[in-house]
Amino acid sequence: MLSGTSLVHVLSPEKGYIVKRAFPSNTFIVKRGTKYIKIDHILELVENPVDLEKIYSFVPPSSIWNLLPPVDLKNHFFLGDTQVRFVEKELKLLKLDGGHTRISYKDIADVVCYMSSIKECDDFHLRMDIYPQIIKEWALENFSGDSIEIGLYCLLACDEEGDMASFLKRWRDSSLEETNVEDLIHRINTTFIIQEKKIRIQQYLNKLIG
Repeated sequence: MLSGTSLVHVLSPEKGYIVKRAFPSNTFIVKRGTKYIKIDHILELVENPVDLEKIYSFVPPSSIWNLLPPVDLKNHFFLGDTQVRFVEKELKLLKLDGGHTRISYKDIADVVCYMSSIKECDDFHLRMDIYPQIIKEWALENFSGDSIEIGLYCLLACDEEGDMASFLKRWRDSSLEETNVEDLIHRINTTFIIQEKKIRIQQYLNKLIG
């Protein structure tokens, strides 16, 4: 599939590419029947990188109860299907008809805390029906409701709301298990968070453990 205006992009099932001209140092002659054609330049495919920070910043956060229109990542960022699936997994995006949307950290924290509160119930899946089916499926695919996950999203929600002072109480009140800040730091180090936010919350957590 070719796409673009001033730039030409090629999208494959795996990756997206920019088509660039390359001028070889040697002369190429191509024979076609009885004719010989001199090649002045060749076309080179350069892989489009996946810029998670750029994509995260471009897709606005939605509420699970009021979803914003989806963003077509494939055609906006010229990504292949495999790249789109990678972005969806890393950013915990919700897949909709026509693209993806991003759920706010506040709503993710609420979902994760609720999952934790009911995960020992025999009718867990039935209790998850308080959410629309598409949200339920997204939540079950992306989250488990463990203590560190609760801490992660409560922390990100508090940062999103500018209310870091309430983080520890919110985490302890929401988790049925022991809370461990050092384990939370490890989870943060292995989770995609935009760099500016990650540095800020790492500094905050380092102060907590002295």
